[in-house]
Amino acid sequence: MKFNAVNLSKKSTFAVGFGVVVFAISSYVSYSSPIANTREEISKVEAELSEAFADYGKEVVPGFIFLGPLWKDVEKIFQPLTQENRRIAKAKVMVRYYDRTPDPYDMEIWQDRAKLSKMDWRVEGKGTRLLRSMGISALIGSFSSILLLGLASAVSWAWYFLLDRIRELSKAIRG
Repeated sequence: MKFNAVNLSKKSTFAVGFGVVVFAISSYVSYSSPIANTREEISKVEAELSEAFADYGKEVVPGFIFLGPLWKDVEKIFQPLTQENRRIAKAKVMVRYYDRTPDPYDMEIWQDRAKLSKMDWRVEGKGTRLLRSMGISALIGSFSSILLLGLASAVSWAWYFLLDRIRELSKAIRG
């Protein structure tokens, strides 16, 4: 069976290149989908909520009291937050401004609003987010390179093995 260093070199170069591409893609994906928000992001959402509910309980038009913006507008404010921080923000708004659930799909949050509203925000610094995403990406890139190199080597070995069996069979038939 012929298995030379040139074939291995080409495979390893391809596998490393593939790993670098996977590293770049996974870095982008893991950095853009954080597990927590930065202090700046949370402060911005809190400021937007304060602005949205600035006239809460005030008589803005004679005979009408402002009870807050529409829930869909409030949910737009929550969009930059991670899933866990979004749940906490919804609970804080529900506890402070609503006497019944504003959205039937948020019934679980409504039932746990007192507990959720007392929870601290999940905060992550930009440096921590960058290190976490780079670490995850390095693991994924390394694993995919090793997996691709192993797969390419196994396919190559199987190909040469089958060719040798065909060659043996051909010699046996020819006599």
